[in-house]
Amino acid sequence: MCLQNNFDVVFTDKHIEDFNKFSQDCNPLHIDNLYASKTPFGERVVHGMATVCYALAKWDFKELIHLSVVKIKFVKPIYINHKYKLFIEYLPSESKVTMQIKRGDTIYTNISLTFLLRKSDIVYDSFKIINGEKICEYQCDREVLQTFLKNYDFKKCFIPENQLWFLAWSSYFVGVDAIGDQALYTQLSFQGDIALDSNVINVLSLEKHPRYNRVEIQGEGAGLRDFNIRAMMRPTNIVYSLDQISKFIPRSKRFQNKVVLITGANRGIGAILAKSLALEGAKLVLIYKLNDDSMEMVVKELMQIKVRPMVLKIDLSLPDANNVLVRKIVELNLKVDYIINNASPTIKAINFDEFTPELFMDEFSKFFSISLNTVFASKDILQSCGVFVNISTLFVSTPEASFTHYIAAKAALEGLIRALSIEMKETAFYNFRLPKVLTDQTNLSNTVIGIANPVDKISKITQYLYENKSEKKFANIDL
Repeated sequence: MCLQNNFDVVFTDKHIEDFNKFSQDCNPLHIDNLYASKTPFGERVVHGMATVCYALAKWDFKELIHLSVVKIKFVKPIYINHKYKLFIEYLPSESKVTMQIKRGDTIYTNISLTFLLRKSDIVYDSFKIINGEKICEYQCDREVLQTFLKNYDFKKCFIPENQLWFLAWSSYFVGVDAIGDQALYTQLSFQGDIALDSNVINVLSLEKHPRYNRVEIQGEGAGLRDFNIRAMMRPTNIVYSLDQISKFIPRSKRFQNKVVLITGANRGIGAILAKSLALEGAKLVLIYKLNDDSMEMVVKELMQIKVRPMVLKIDLSLPDANNVLVRKIVELNLKVDYIINNASPTIKAINFDEFTPELFMDEFSKFFSISLNTVFASKDILQSCGVFVNISTLFVSTPEASFTHYIAAKAALEGLIRALSIEMKETAFYNFRLPKVLTDQTNLSNTVIGIANPVDKISKITQYLYENKSEKKFANIDL
């Protein structure tokens, strides 16, 4: 007979805080909002091993056990304050448990384990970690452990403490020690052995595979005959310098004395647009929402070629953002020749089966509202015969799975802009559809090698804008 149960799951700040203290895994991807906002994830990610501990607590087995064979796979990152569902299946006849954290039919964390019953547990105060010639201690704070067990709703610790501490240490080793910031735990498998109970963890090998940004760790100890950990290494930071951009867009005066407003100008495509148009003589108004340091880096680089942009920090997702933008431009006594609508929230892969109508509209609105505010502001700040440039995606014409919310918002915006080109006859409207390009916002650990160079695509945009000079009132341009 198979025993089944399910639970609604929402991981909170408290879950993150408790697991951080328990494991000592202080990877900023989990605990630092600003740091996480600069990554392709866009927001903080729950520790993978925290989701495993949570699932084990909900299983709530009544007897002491020893984990025998365990296979864990972290399929997709789990975010804080998002709703998920935990499904647990227990086969008593085989001492086998399967746990899955899902949203819709999409699996986020998958856990499979078998176990043996045991009569007692052994308590350890610390673990000795042997990693080649490096030997160190991993301290086990019993007060912290008890607080963790209580807050994660363990009725009692039915798992051997050394195996529980091993799970915590593995998170620390991946997120802080062996690989570091923004590393993502992807898989863990091990075979337990009661006869091998100890407080020693021996890392036998650590192999990095730079081509795939992957690391594989093998070892033994802490009641385990062997263990295998897989993780994705922190991706290389992608920044396109003025020197790199100038190879595609040499300095010129093609946009001299033209005022160009760019939204989302501190990172990714927006930063490349800013540097490209600076090289071509434009007067820049750069809009950004977060990350002052990344905006400062862009400005500092532009100052090297004696371009001093006007910088405005505005959250374009807020209801009154269009009026705020208009007031700021009026205060600067500017009339804008080009608006480049580029700002976008983080693009997350979400399968359609994960959505409810409410959640879909929420994700859709994140993309659409930013652009809608920019569209409304354009009525008051664009020069007569000005140009509205919309940075769109080839996904509109060639969709890919898991991006329905993003594609729907981009397609709706393209439709709006096409309709506006009829009503706002003095303004030219251009939709530029970009393919997948490699920037700091898209460079995940498993990014496929060979996706398009964004600088090449931006050079085609500036070339098109210069050659047409508002002669066409509307165009869709696939890049």
